[in-house]
Amino acid sequence: MAATIQDLQQNRLLNLLPREDQRRIARDLVPVDLRRGDELLDVSIPVNDVHFVLEGSISVIMIMSDGSAFEGRAVGFEGALGLVAGAGGTRRPFRRGIVQFGGKALKISAIRLKQLVEESAGIRDMAMRNAEIVVFTMLQTAACNALHPLESRLGRWLLMARDRIRKSELRVTHEYLAEALGVHRPAVTLALKSLRKYGLASGRGYVRIDDAASLEEATCECYRTIKYQLDEMLAAG
Repeated sequence: MAATIQDLQQNRLLNLLPREDQRRIARDLVPVDLRRGDELLDVSIPVNDVHFVLEGSISVIMIMSDGSAFEGRAVGFEGALGLVAGAGGTRRPFRRGIVQFGGKALKISAIRLKQLVEESAGIRDMAMRNAEIVVFTMLQTAACNALHPLESRLGRWLLMARDRIRKSELRVTHEYLAEALGVHRPAVTLALKSLRKYGLASGRGYVRIDDAASLEEATCECYRTIKYQLDEMLAAG
């Protein structure tokens, strides 16, 4: 079943396309469910499909040569997974893409997307804008991880996750947060306790943001910077 125009409008990148290009790409987009734990990118195989997220969130895990890993960025309804590689071919990624929060997406083959990029200036512009978003997000995240204390980085991660899935309760473990932020689990547990006074609650397998405004005050400027820049990059015109 092909995607509808209403489906495309749930993704901020696809919503930027002119209506003619939306109709053009919609014929090749297939709605799929994102199930938590699904691996959509693998370092061992080329990129075969591109996923435009409608609901949920996908973690992009960077793989080091010694096997260690951390989250380089996450993708929600503002973007797509595999679009950078898919728009230029089917090159093998140096990262993994794993569904962290389940939801829905629109899938298209990387080969077909590359053809559409070559045929349409509008789709090509969308792919280029996505590449700029990817580069900016990863650079800002890297700077945040290098310069800011764990509590601030954790606050940024939680607020961005809340924005992507549009829920205040996040089903996430301390173990995953530790991997995402590149720290040990006990450090995450201590950071979560430290953030309780800013409206954060946590338990086994969940973190809940009860006061987003207070948590944002305790978070470094990176959350606001990323949010502002995404809104600028995804603005029409």
